[in-house]
Amino acid sequence: MLALVRDDALGIARPLEPLSAFVVMRFSEFDENANAYTYGVKAGIEAAGLTCTRADDAYQPGTLLTKVTHYIERSRVIVAKVDVQNLNVYYEVGVARALGKDIVLVAAKEQVGVLPTDINNLEVLTYPTGDYETLRDSLEQALKPLVPRG
Repeated sequence: MLALVRDDALGIARPLEPLSAFVVMRFSEFDENANAYTYGVKAGIEAAGLTCTRADDAYQPGTLLTKVTHYIERSRVIVAKVDVQNLNVYYEVGVARALGKDIVLVAAKEQVGVLPTDINNLEVLTYPTGDYETLRDSLEQALKPLVPRG
């Protein structure tokens, strides 16, 4: 985070990967959350014409926060699955908002009522739990206007 402040103060431009989407969400395997990522979030991002990256895609030495911040600052759009009480995800959404990133929040419909006030105040793309086709299609439609043309 200090590197961002320093670079901004020095007027050092941060490169943007115009066809990239970074996903922030709880990591899990073999459950509804993992399926939502694989069959809904990742599939929707790729269908919109963007590359999809998540912090656990590849090992990199160093701190996880540095890695996440790197992806947030360079990505065109941030997709955040916020239907689980996860402070890391909320922090990462805050970093993305501070950097002026386009952010698409995603949550299962059943979870929207329990989101924290600051998140619940934002528009959230919802889907019925387990309906990954709806999630994929809705996310694709939400992201298409953000994809550079030409």
